[in-house]
Amino acid sequence: MQITCPNCHNIIPATDIVLEKDLAKCHECNEIWKLEELMKLQNSIQQYEPFPPAYGKIRMEEELDSGQVKIILPPKGFGLETIGLGVFTTFWLGFISFWTWGASQASLLFAAFSIPFWLVGIGMAGLLLNNIIGSQSIVIKDGKIEVRKDFFPFPKRFSFFTPELRSIAFQKEEYRGFVLQNSKSQSNTTMKDSLVIKTETQKIVCFEGISTEEGEWLKQYLKEQSGLKQ
Repeated sequence: MQITCPNCHNIIPATDIVLEKDLAKCHECNEIWKLEELMKLQNSIQQYEPFPPAYGKIRMEEELDSGQVKIILPPKGFGLETIGLGVFTTFWLGFISFWTWGASQASLLFAAFSIPFWLVGIGMAGLLLNNIIGSQSIVIKDGKIEVRKDFFPFPKRFSFFTPELRSIAFQKEEYRGFVLQNSKSQSNTTMKDSLVIKTETQKIVCFEGISTEEGEWLKQYLKEQSGLKQ
């Protein structure tokens, strides 16, 4: 059996597994794991389960009459990250409003220098709103799969029929957003665990930030539903 690292999803070779100490080290990301825990996770992933992990974020809705299955990643809602971003966004927009008003008293051209700062503030406000109300879902019905990313102000829809499907993977992908560092908001690109679906014409990245257990279950479930063998 191949053992994969839950952090970077690379295979851990046998030479990096110490049975006597029940340890395994991934040289790709330098994480050290309990071998027993990795084995339990690996066994749970390899066994097909019809429902998502009980203690995860994602949930499933089935309509027996229509045969539709909907897998939902709900909004993050209010948390420490959301509250912190909300406080900083409020301060940022308030300060820029005051500065723009003061500058406009002298010259409209001078006030126009605040436009880039307004764009940053609007971007942070959009991210905050999407953390609170934005959701993602995958709808499966009659051999058709639709991925919905309901984010303000530009929701996205990706749909395809199962014969068009080429691969499904759970892997790290680039994610762009804002982070708070030293009381300052900065644009930031990070790597997040994501579901990556490839069809004949599309690459769809969705369900960013879910746990390894949820991601592997979702990958396996979609493979079973679509008949994809790989």
